Amino acid sequence: MAKQSNQKAKLLYLQKFLTEETDAQHGITIAGLVDRLAEAGIAAERKSLYDDIEVLRAFGLQIETVRGRANSYKLTGRVLQAQEVVKTGLALKAAGVEGAEAIIESLCGLLSKYDAESVKNELAVAVMPQQDNSTGAEAQEAPAEVLPETVPEAVTAENVKEAAQPENDKAEEKSAPEAKKAAAAKDASAAETIELKCAADLQDAVLSYLGAGAKIVKVKSSGVVIKAKTVINEDFYAQLIKWGGVKLSEPSERRKEFKKYCKKIISQYK
Repeated sequence: MAKQSNQKAKLLYLQKFLTEETDAQHGITIAGLVDRLAEAGIAAERKSLYDDIEVLRAFGLQIETVRGRANSYKLTGRVLQAQEVVKTGLALKAAGVEGAEAIIESLCGLLSKYDAESVKNELAVAVMPQQDNSTGAEAQEAPAEVLPETVPEAVTAENVKEAAQPENDKAEEKSAPEAKKAAAAKDASAAETIELKCAADLQDAVLSYLGAGAKIVKVKSSGVVIKAKTVINEDFYAQLIKWGGVKLSEPSERRKEFKKYCKKIISQYK
């Protein structure tokens, strides 16, 4: 039998369908998985899927079998739980974090579609604290400041700023360009080679962020693989979360570090 197209991606699609379509309350049958794979352009025999599910279990996915007239399968273990995403979303919105909606959307991608919808509904109806307007009212009632009628011509804003600025501050201001150059050189020496798996609609934004050295090394049906050199720090991890559809695949130790970083953020809102 000729090998069907996209067979190498079958396991990845199975993981995607189990993540999106199932949770503790919802399962999917082998027939359902066959249909979903067919929609993705992958032909699969029912018997082969049993072996594929065992491979995913060996990889670490917590897939539970629900016995019945037609057995169903559901993913019960996840990195995030729905209420953790709700708490994180409320905290991001309350703090006025730029790109909060994109971060919430990315976190919802780690949930089933049922939990993701529940999280979005809960966040949509959440009542945020009203801003205290007392400060503004007090400001309106405060008497206007009385300014001197005349100011000596010799005293200008620049003169005052120059006189008030300590000598140490002046020295730091002059050395700022040198400090920036030193910081840039340090960042360049700390740059690491990374590999990102990126959805096609995000590749331009990713390439722009990574700079001229970034390049596409593989093109797949699900997106592209990008290699580049960059400094890996908390700012970079925050950008990964903001993109949502970008996965850090190499180096492996940084991927593990990123998982810990995400868990650390979530733990602050428990």
